[in-house]
This record gives sequence, C-alpha cells and structure tokens, in this order.
Amino acid sequence: ALYKKFDIKKNKLRSIIKQIKNQKLYGLNVTIPHKISVINFLDKIEGDARITKSVNTILYQKGKIIGENTDVYGVENGFLKKIHNIKNKTVYVLGAGGVVPSIILALKKYKVRKIILCNRTEKKIKKIKKLFGQNFNSFAWKNRNKFIPKADVIFNATSLGMKNKPDLYINTNLIQKKAIYCEVIYNPLETKTIKKLKKLKIKTLSGLNMFINQAQKSFYLWHKKKVKLNFREKTKIFKNLYD
Repeated sequence: ALYKKFDIKKNKLRSIIKQIKNQKLYGLNVTIPHKISVINFLDKIEGDARITKSVNTILYQKGKIIGENTDVYGVENGFLKKIHNIKNKTVYVLGAGGVVPSIILALKKYKVRKIILCNRTEKKIKKIKKLFGQNFNSFAWKNRNKFIPKADVIFNATSLGMKNKPDLYINTNLIQKKAIYCEVIYNPLETKTIKKLKKLKIKTLSGLNMFINQAQKSFYLWHKKKVKLNFREKTKIFKNLYD
C-alpha cells in the first residue's frame, strides 16, 4: 500500500471521498481544516466521532463510507496517561477547532475537575458548549493570559506555532512551575513555546505521541493489525520527514 499526502480544497472533498466508494482509495486520514466539514460526504459516523462530530479517519465497510475519530484515543494515550492524577487537574484549552472536541471528550472520560476554554472567536466556543451540553467557562482571546496562573494543564490546540504559521503568544512566566504544557503540534517537533518552557524547567508534551497513537488506531481500523514503535524510532522517523 501507499500512504500519501494530499492538499485538498474544501470544494474537492466530495470527489476524493467518491474515490473511496469507487475503491480507488482504501481509506483516508483527515486533518485541519476538514475534520468537521468532511462529515457531510460520509454515509455514517461511528465511535467517538458520534460525540465529537469530528472525523480524522475514513474507511469503507460493507458498501458504506464510515467516519471515525481516533484523536480521542491519541489524546488519552499521548497525553493523559502521562499526567499523574489528571482527574484532579484544572485544564485550560487554547483553541476551539476540529481537534478540541476530541480533547474535551478525552478529558471528560478521565473525569478531570475543571475545563476552561479560550479561543479567537466566541462562535466556535458556543458550538462546543452546545455539542457537550455544558456551559464551560471561557475567556476571550485577548484575555488568554488571565487564567494561565491557575491552570494545572495547558493545551495549545491551535495551529499557532506550527510550521509556516505564526507563533503562539502567551505569557510563559505566568505558568505554574508544577504545571504541564501540551501541544497537538508535531511539526516542528518542538515549537518556540516548548523550547522556552523547557528552559524554565516546566514539563512539556509535544503532539508527536498523540499523532502516533491516533495513527496506530487508524491503521488498526483499516487493517485490523496493531503496530508498535518505540519513542526513539518515532522521533527518528519524524525528524527524517520534517527536517
């Protein structure tokens, strides 16, 4: 099999999904900005996608195009299992895009104490509140530094800091020394924010482990085979891809 990258515009989503129906493609992974809009072209969504209403894995089963969400699994295994006593933490999520419902669902599965949201547009936060039927506390983007001192865990779930994107600007000096900073970004492997926090001796978790874990589950959904890689191999592979 071949696994390739495609830069797809929104108006081309229908045609590429059709290629799965015609068996020209075996399956797809979907990333920003299509995780929500792609649902319009699927026959059915299953698993965590039914709750998050976001899809990152597409497969063909019994004549139907199925959308699944393996990001929740990626968040659980790439981040939450590495955070001691996550249940009693207060988590601050920056962003409200396609991956955020997956982060929130994973946090709710782990029964975290409190979730606070912050995003550049209020409209997306309202959608997330409606999706989960919960009135999460939230901050406007201009006030994003206000809650940082109270957060036990901070998630950068935006594209800020990603390669060829603007950097994330937050006041890193306000972050508690015992706090943990997580990013869904894996390209670059270390953003400027992570490098800065490492110098401040604050624990950081990059998006690489989440990315690998969601990919492992996607592979299983397609082929019913489990793939295991150790962290050193993962890092080596992705350095070769992105350096």
